[in-house]
Amino acid sequence: MVNVRQVATRLKSALLADPERFYTNETGAWVAGMPAPQDIRVTTGREPFWINLGYWKHVEKVDDTNVERVGELFRSAQAEMARLLARTAKLGPGDAVLDCGFGYADQDLLWAEEFKPASIVGVNITPNQVRV
Repeated sequence: MVNVRQVATRLKSALLADPERFYTNETGAWVAGMPAPQDIRVTTGREPFWINLGYWKHVEKVDDTNVERVGELFRSAQAEMARLLARTAKLGPGDAVLDCGFGYADQDLLWAEEFKPASIVGVNITPNQVRV
């Protein structure tokens, strides 16, 4: 069995030993309309800042008739992607999760609420995301 905390500690040590190997000040591509990392301010702790492209199989597709709801539909598809991953991994009570590159941890919050793993440890190298 993998010791999730031990793996996370080793990853953190590797990142701290040679941060330039793993991190650049470039933030990468952002979806149009999404805030830049430095612009994000959390007020309630539950505003979603998903960074996946979503799983659209069971979510209404965006077209000319519902384009005003693109944000809502995109968030639904992004949550569905996290659920698909959890179901595929058979995530459940008693499991330990190591989330490498957790972004803003929206999937971790969803998994904690809906799938109830025993623990979730996140590793991320992007300071703006960790800060949030």
